[in-house]
Amino acid sequence: MASNFLGPMPVKAFLTEFMPCTSGMPKMGVKRLQVESISKGNRFEPDFIAAVNRARLCPRFVLVDTTDKNDTDPPKRYPTISIYKRPYGGSRKADFRLIDLHIVRKTIVEDPFIDPSPSTPRREHMFENTYDRRAIRTRRHIVAYTNRQFSLQNRCFAFSVLFLDQFVRFIRWDRAGAVVTERFDWRQDPKTLATFLWHFSQLSDSQRGYDTSVSKPTLEEIERTKEKLNERAKALARAKGEDEDFASERYSTNDSFRKLCVVDDDPDVEDDQRTQYFVASAPQWQSKELVGRGTRGYEALDLQTGELVYVKDVWRYETAGLEKEGDTYRLLRKNKVSRIPRLVCAGDVKNQTSSTREFEDEEWCCGRPRPMRHRHYRLVLKDLGRSLSEFNSTRQLCQAVLHAVIAHKEAYEAGVLHQDISEGNILITDEGEGLLIDWELATRLDDEDSDTDVQTGRVGTWQFLSAALLMEPGKEHELQDDLESFFYIILRQSICYQRNDIVRTGLVGRFFDELVTGNDGREYGGTTKRDYLVTQNFHFFGEDNLREFLSGVHVDLIQGLRALFLPIYIDQDPCEPVAVAGVLESSDRFIQIIQDQLDKEDQWKVGDKSYDMRVD
Repeated sequence: MASNFLGPMPVKAFLTEFMPCTSGMPKMGVKRLQVESISKGNRFEPDFIAAVNRARLCPRFVLVDTTDKNDTDPPKRYPTISIYKRPYGGSRKADFRLIDLHIVRKTIVEDPFIDPSPSTPRREHMFENTYDRRAIRTRRHIVAYTNRQFSLQNRCFAFSVLFLDQFVRFIRWDRAGAVVTERFDWRQDPKTLATFLWHFSQLSDSQRGYDTSVSKPTLEEIERTKEKLNERAKALARAKGEDEDFASERYSTNDSFRKLCVVDDDPDVEDDQRTQYFVASAPQWQSKELVGRGTRGYEALDLQTGELVYVKDVWRYETAGLEKEGDTYRLLRKNKVSRIPRLVCAGDVKNQTSSTREFEDEEWCCGRPRPMRHRHYRLVLKDLGRSLSEFNSTRQLCQAVLHAVIAHKEAYEAGVLHQDISEGNILITDEGEGLLIDWELATRLDDEDSDTDVQTGRVGTWQFLSAALLMEPGKEHELQDDLESFFYIILRQSICYQRNDIVRTGLVGRFFDELVTGNDGREYGGTTKRDYLVTQNFHFFGEDNLREFLSGVHVDLIQGLRALFLPIYIDQDPCEPVAVAGVLESSDRFIQIIQDQLDKEDQWKVGDKSYDMRVD
């Protein structure tokens, strides 16, 4: 989350903005804190906890020393002190499912931030310390702790405390980044530290960052959901040709279940029918990054219909040029676009937006950060599927991609360009059909506001972006870029999920993950992809190597698609906008190449189901 830290915010402003409190602190709170009694060495944690308890600054919370004394540095796996809401009877090991506030203690030389001197122009000062390894390590630790907290809880934002010897900083985190206070000497100014702790203890659940649109389902609702998830597990096993008696459970313990509220924003729905509830266990899939959309995917029970549905929980980008995903699904359905899931309902979660961006223009803010603005959003789809990488045969893989390309073509003809074609955005239904999902970053081709903040930072999943987009960040996203992404999906799935020797060479990672930072600070890649497209027998991805483990028609399909992109890149200057190949002005030729090879059904291998070479 580089460049997503805003600071240093004045402490008083931080408390006023984020931690309003009308109840007065205990009269003797600061005096009883007795900061002089708190050790500067190994006794810091128990001394600090005793001092806070003595001063009664966090009466509704339990402070636990969660330092791992046997842990080596790096990495530090646990916060120094973890704070939990009462009652709490857990162990001394940090429980990120329940942590309300985490405290980390480092030395002053490990401070990940640098406060500017009074004479330094704020916009010219770099707030993040990117030079000292110790500082970078500290920043990595506090990000990891907060990311773990967000991944295991239903949160909109969170607070943390960073001690740096006699100094301290307060931090507020959300999906757009973090606001960090100036550091101050807490031993000289214990009142400010005490005020923070007292204010925190008086905040409501929503004021401490919890998503209050999520509630606890009843035991009866949990049992109903388990029953449906068990049915789903067996159906999935059958679809994959496996024994349903050995189907894996698709839920965790009872305390993992949650009830999600969705308020439909469809204008055609009556007001008294807008609010719907869905019960789910832990997400089947979730984003690994703290900053960004924070997407979670659930198989959930629709309490209204009793059917299992897919719930997508996401912090969508709130910017001109990007429509709500639910509105895009409604438009696609109106235009009779096939091979996409059916929409049940969708809408924003009331009063839940990121706040970090609101402070980018404050006088105290250093540098020129440009965090995105996010709004919490939920979308429910009627159709379920399995991951593309769980194909029953390579023919089914290519057929599923074909179906997704057809959906993409029909959407494009309806004025919508997907812009995030990746292997995670194609599902295989139980009937073996392909579905194209995740239209969140789609753009309307006739929208004058389509030049968005998101687009200036590149749209799509890095591993599957076209070579042109990777080599030139400012390039306009076009149809040919999405088609090239479809090609990389087939290539990567064919190599990574069939038995071969290519994966072990490390070339796959270099090919799909290539990333360098240019002198302008922007990220670049794509040269390896370009070289592959213009080189006849490229290293281990060459035709001869592919024929060693793929059927002939499968390789012919790959080679046929590859040839489509050759005119784009041959003799092109990578720093110049690439030319449009006429054949890629529509999807027709791309579709025809796949269909021609699929029609040779008897020439495809039988039973060559997916096998993840990456875990060998």
